[in-house]
Amino acid sequence: LRGGARQVDPVRSALVLHGDRTLLTAAVAGVAQALFALGELVQDPRVAVRLSGQSGGGPIALVITQPSAVLSDTALARFFEAGWTERPGGSSAELGILLARQAASLHRARLEVSSVAAAGTAVTMTFEG
Repeated sequence: LRGGARQVDPVRSALVLHGDRTLLTAAVAGVAQALFALGELVQDPRVAVRLSGQSGGGPIALVITQPSAVLSDTALARFFEAGWTERPGGSSAELGILLARQAASLHRARLEVSSVAAAGTAVTMTFEG
């Protein structure tokens, strides 16, 4: 990655997420790389990672965001699809997305992508507490 910026928002309270640290780390890095590739298309190589939830229980959301790139309806529908040949970032981005799918599946987490003009594109992995 070159010329990019990343932002990791600090967690203000104690959140504990139990899971496969290696797989989750690879998934976060992979999704961040995929969203970085989107950002390069709009000359905005920023990616933010945020973990949020309530201390003491409840769902925990891991959100990875690119604030400027907006996906077309077709790209949004195919975002988690294996073999999508027009994916920004190519096979490296696909690997990151597939790692996120695997991590979500193994951790029984909900994996979603959203993309709107005012907020860019976000991938959210929600873990039930």
